Amino acid sequence: MKVGDVGTELVFIIRDQDGKVVDLSQAVSVTLVMRLGDTRLERTCDILPPASEGRVRYRVAAGDLASAGSLYMEVRVQFADGRTFTSNRITQVVEERL
Repeated sequence: MKVGDVGTELVFIIRDQDGKVVDLSQAVSVTLVMRLGDTRLERTCDILPPASEGRVRYRVAAGDLASAGSLYMEVRVQFADGRTFTSNRITQVVEERL
């Protein structure tokens, strides 16, 4: 990804500590938590059908990738029964444009 990108689609498959896909059928919200430099953002993700396959998507919005550096991400899932699941950390590099 490059600084200033907009519309880039980030798709994640949510897996538990054993590597099994997490069924999102009972999820009430899914949030992508991102940190780039000193900036921390929380963005709502879409659950992709079928929810049982654990796939979520976020499309990068204007301002999300405002600087170059390491982008750290975690996906947080809130379930109807009150449980919260947080994914392992995902790291991606945001590069300067040429």
